[in-house]
Amino acid sequence: MSIFQIQVLVSFLVGGIVIAMQTLIGERLNAYWRGVVLALPITCALGVFFTGLATTPADAVHVATVVPAALMSDFLFVGTFAVLSSFGLAAALFGGFLAFFVSAFFVIIYPPSTFLISVLYGLPGIIIPYLVIRKLPQVDKFKVYPMNAKHIFLRGLLGGSVIAIILILSKTLGNVWGGVASAFPIIFTSTFVIYYLLQGKQVIPSVAKSLFFPGALVYILHMYIAVLTFEKYGIWLGTLIAYIGVFVFIVLWNMIRNKFLKST
Repeated sequence: MSIFQIQVLVSFLVGGIVIAMQTLIGERLNAYWRGVVLALPITCALGVFFTGLATTPADAVHVATVVPAALMSDFLFVGTFAVLSSFGLAAALFGGFLAFFVSAFFVIIYPPSTFLISVLYGLPGIIIPYLVIRKLPQVDKFKVYPMNAKHIFLRGLLGGSVIAIILILSKTLGNVWGGVASAFPIIFTSTFVIYYLLQGKQVIPSVAKSLFFPGALVYILHMYIAVLTFEKYGIWLGTLIAYIGVFVFIVLWNMIRNKFLKST
């Protein structure tokens, strides 16, 4: 087995375990913290991290630069799925993936040249679906299901597969493909499908709304710190600094949010 094959295998196992636990923990929290946990940049962060290990820090920076633009596709999937969920799971999945792949194709054909342009790509695809979802009925009551081997295995299989695909695409087709793949909505897809089947379609708009803020900002912040630190400090330390920045941001966001809620 070659070094690259070992790296793909490790990325599959590590990514699968982390993503499975992320979705299972998210189900057990209230709407706000569920959104924070589910929107933590696990998939894209691991994709960028393993890309840097398998190639170079410069390649990882290039992948990270593309991620904010690819978030347009990610959150268009979320918005489309939420709007179409009342028509059935198949319609929601088809519409969501269609929105993702059409917008992702645009990013691949016209990739952003700088991080700022990448952010400008992503903002309309984040803001517009959020404004639409806010108008949908919101239901926040959830049943809690026990963690079992079947749920962990299925979520881990899906999540680990996406992380491995990100690494393979970056290595074989280029960093733009890796950046787009890193934003593939595997966390959102597995969460939506499981919530739809176990909780009912009425909860989907509430789940979708919780994913946008601070989730979208957290993704962008993590990738920006990665762009600044990976080549200077290396992949390991750069990833650590990026996550420290993310957690500081979440704490500050929560403090401001609580003060705002108390004042109103």
